Amino acid sequence: MQADLHNFISSKKTGSLTKQGEEATKQGLILPILHHLGWNPFDVQEVFPEYSVQNKRVDYSLRINNFDKVFIEVKKVGEDLEKHQEQLLSYAFRQGVKLAILTNGIIWWFYLPLHEGSWEQRRFYTIDLQSQATDDIADKLAAFLSKADVSSGRAIVNAENIYNSRQKGEIIQQNLPKTWRKLLSESDESLAELMAETVEKICGYKPEAHVIIEFLKVISGETSLHSIPKPPRPKPVERSANSQNHVDEFLTNETNRFDNTLVTNSKPLSFEFNGQTYGVSSWISLLKLFVQVIAETHPNRLNELTALTGKQRPYFTTNSELLRKPNNIPNSSIFFETHFSAQGIVKLISQVLKTMGYPQEAIKINTAAESTKTT
Repeated sequence: MQADLHNFISSKKTGSLTKQGEEATKQGLILPILHHLGWNPFDVQEVFPEYSVQNKRVDYSLRINNFDKVFIEVKKVGEDLEKHQEQLLSYAFRQGVKLAILTNGIIWWFYLPLHEGSWEQRRFYTIDLQSQATDDIADKLAAFLSKADVSSGRAIVNAENIYNSRQKGEIIQQNLPKTWRKLLSESDESLAELMAETVEKICGYKPEAHVIIEFLKVISGETSLHSIPKPPRPKPVERSANSQNHVDEFLTNETNRFDNTLVTNSKPLSFEFNGQTYGVSSWISLLKLFVQVIAETHPNRLNELTALTGKQRPYFTTNSELLRKPNNIPNSSIFFETHFSAQGIVKLISQVLKTMGYPQEAIKINTAAESTKTT
């Protein structure tokens, strides 16, 4: 089963999917995948099409012993999926269905509908048939959608494990900076002792605890020592009363979305991330350097970025031909899109932060109002 699924996915990655309508997507993509996952598309007791839910219809209900186990809603290739989330999850919630999938054939969004939170928070995984590795796609489809795992309940366990792992990772990432500041503010003796012992092993001299604590504060940006040089910061630029200073001012509501109007007619000077300051000369150079820093910080998690997609194209992919203006992440096979406006770059940075488990305020972008040239 796994080999057949792998071969089918590979054939679709090399073929053209961009012009398929909704029915063609169902017949040529969704039903064959379900078949390779052990379902019988010709048995309505297993794959029930146009399933009725309170005078509405879901494209497919996967059923075991007359119980609805999975709802699947299919849209045409390239369709924006965001506007269809609420409808699908409402159907699943009303029927008590624990697993739901929204797909346009290329992008597959997996949900746990009975969990709390927004539609996005209930989405625990994304598959992109064009940009992700075939092995990963086949493994995840089998884990969440194979008839055997759905029937045994293992599919829900697999989904819950990924959901809980993501939630745990986000909580840890959010609290790491607080923990670090707490250790520094309290001059934690165990941390200082560990550092001191390591220094002694390397050079033969054991520093005092206060020297270690002071050093840690310096490299964390908590304080400053004139004897230790720090990277030069960009010169301050005169700003008008209406110019913007920092990206943390872009956060305007509880949804953590950036206010696009605040980057209009502004130029980035630098950005601060993880206690370091990086000088930049343009929004594009900011995006490239930010992605490079993320790649250096999380080299083993770059594949997670391939789940970030626009309405029709991926933002990160191993196939550079899918991007309008690709840029390669150093020391990796992944490319990312750079054809963005300033607003688009800020939005993408926001999505990368969320994917990697950082709070939105983890980055601060220092900007100045762009001067208007007159002739």
